[in-house]
This record gives sequence, structure tokens and C-alpha cells, in this order.
Amino acid sequence: MSTLTITNNFTNATTADATQVNTNFSDVKSFVDSHCLHKDAATVLGTYLEAKIPWGLVAAPVRITTSSSTFTTITDIAGLSITFTAVSGRRYRLMLTARTAVTDAPGSVRISIADSGNTRVAAADVHSSSASVGGAPMIVREEITGISGSKTYKVRGEVISGGGNGLVPAGATDPAIFTIEDVGGI
Repeated sequence: MSTLTITNNFTNATTADATQVNTNFSDVKSFVDSHCLHKDAATVLGTYLEAKIPWGLVAAPVRITTSSSTFTTITDIAGLSITFTAVSGRRYRLMLTARTAVTDAPGSVRISIADSGNTRVAAADVHSSSASVGGAPMIVREEITGISGSKTYKVRGEVISGGGNGLVPAGATDPAIFTIEDVGGI
């Protein structure tokens, strides 16, 4: 955290000349200009604050409004992939909100978020004791750091136990949504 430093110190019953007072006012002004958010936005955020404040979505959210193709082995879910330019020193939140289903029960489906090299960075497993068409709701979420440059993250699905096929059911009023947002500096 930054600390305000004042050049001249004054005590009671001591005369201060205008130059010393003006120097102290300059110290305060310099600190405020560099480290504080200004209401009129005439000065952009100070360096410290700018580095820490979240920048929000890195790309438009992607969504599917029709059910995915069925899968058994690990498969990319079409339409749920985002490519963006990551900035070094930032923290990113990847989040999928979707439903999953298995056609034969009992069975379990794993939905994961992976990078372009298929390295899984987050996953959630859903077990179903009965075959479901509507699917069980789920959220897959992870925060990542230590990346920079062009990055792609995607959603993948696989059946991990039982038989049958897995799928991501989706509709116009209940889409599967994948987002990536910058949540601040590290």
C-alpha cells in the first residue's frame, strides 16, 4: 500500500513560510493524482489501483441453445470455446453454467474446462441414478494465473461410469453458458 510522505513538518507556535506550505500541498496533490480514483475521471486510476481492479469479461460469453451431440469418451462440446489474449500478472475466472444428462442409468458424466492442449483446469462430475432428459444443473468454475498471450479454453464432456451416452441439454430459455473474465491483478 502506498504511503503519503510530506516534506516539511510543522509544530505549534512555529512560523512556516509559503514555500514550505506549497511544497507540502504539492506532496499531497502528487499522492492523490497517483493513487486515488477521481470522481470527475479527469485522472485515470493510479498505477496501483489500475493493476488490481477487475477488467471484466475478456470476450463475449458463448452459449449453446440446443443440446450437444451425445458423447461417451472425452469430447469437445461444440460452441463452448473462447480464445482471448491473456495479460501477464492477471487472474482469470473461467465459468460454465450448464446441465448434464446420461441416457442410461445409473451413470456419471464429467464436464470439464480444458486449455487448447486438452489439459483439464476444472471439472465437475454428476451422477444420475435414473436416465434423464432435462439434466442436472451444474457450475464448473476455476480461477487461473500465470498465463499470457493468446489462450483458448473449451468445454469437454465424457461418461465416467455406467453405460449410455452423456450430453449437455440446452434450450433457448435454458442455455449452456461459458464465460471468462479478468478478476484482477495478482
